[in-house]
Amino acid sequence: MAAHKGNQYAKGAKGNTKPKTLYKPEYAEQARKLGIMGGTDEQIADFFSVTVQTLNNWKKKHEDLVLALKDGKDQYDTSLVEAALRDRAIGYSHKAVDIRAVNGEIIETEYVKHYPPDPTAAIFWLKNRNRDRWKDKHGIDHNVDEEASLAGLLKSISGQTLRPKKQEKQ
Repeated sequence: MAAHKGNQYAKGAKGNTKPKTLYKPEYAEQARKLGIMGGTDEQIADFFSVTVQTLNNWKKKHEDLVLALKDGKDQYDTSLVEAALRDRAIGYSHKAVDIRAVNGEIIETEYVKHYPPDPTAAIFWLKNRNRDRWKDKHGIDHNVDEEASLAGLLKSISGQTLRPKKQEKQ
C-alpha cells in the first residue's frame, strides 16, 4: 500500500525522514516533580498527552528523563515510607467512624483512633537514623599488646624455677 501523498516520513520521501519527537528537555524536570507527587508512568504519560509506549520510548532516548523519573519516584517512596515508619515508632492518631446498627437503625459515630508507639518500629528507626549511637554491634579492638599479655609474662619468666613462698609461722 502506498503512503499518503503528503507523508514526509514515508519510505522514499525527500527531506527530513526522521519522525519528530514531542519530547522537550523541560519535560525531565516536570516528570521529576510528578514523580515526587506519586505519579505513575500512566499518569505522567497522560500529563504529557502521550501514550505510555511513547513515554517508554522517551526513556530509551533521553537519559535525563530516566534520571529525573527515578529521582522523583525515589523521593516519593522514601518520604512516604519514612513518614509511616516514624508514625509507627512514635504512635499516632487519626479520625475514624464507628458504624453500628442499633434497633434497625444505622448509627455513625466519629471518634479519634489512637495507635501506641511500636517499639520494633522505634528500634528500626533509631538504628537507621543514628547508626553510630544505636547499632547492635560496636567495634571492639581485640589487638593485645604482646608484652602486656599473659604470653608476654610467660615468655619473660621462661627458664626460671618458680617456687611458692614459704608461709611464716605465727
